[in-house]
Amino acid sequence: MTDTDIFRDHAANPRNRLAAGAVEPRCLDGFDGVGSSGSAALRSEASGSKTSSPPSGGQCDDKITVFIRVTGDIITDIAFQTSGCDAAVACGSVTTELARGKDLDQAAEITGETISRALGGLPREYQHVAAGAAEALGNAIWDHIVRSVNQRLEETQ
Repeated sequence: MTDTDIFRDHAANPRNRLAAGAVEPRCLDGFDGVGSSGSAALRSEASGSKTSSPPSGGQCDDKITVFIRVTGDIITDIAFQTSGCDAAVACGSVTTELARGKDLDQAAEITGETISRALGGLPREYQHVAAGAAEALGNAIWDHIVRSVNQRLEETQ
């Protein structure tokens, strides 16, 4: 595991983390976009969720879900859930800090490498966790875009 002060801080004191079970499926409408990566995405896909994607090829059972609220084109609120290891907690936490206040295009450019650098670097065996957090953020942005287009289509009918 990595041993930087930033990593330890985010793992021990995660920002914007939702407790497991804090968001029920019927409450997801309060968010403008929801995206998952890892094993949770496979289970969502099997249940027919529109916010799933294939896993990022991680070597463990990390699951990260990112929830965003968007005003105009800006991510104004963001949270995450994970049931993964300390690396998943730290990656989810720093992802929320990197994306908050960014426009959707800027946030979509956040990569696993960006997340790893923000944590002071991650060992090779944990790079897939950072990639999963970036994937979950990208999926949340995509979900927001799809919801926005669908809403506009419904308004014009």
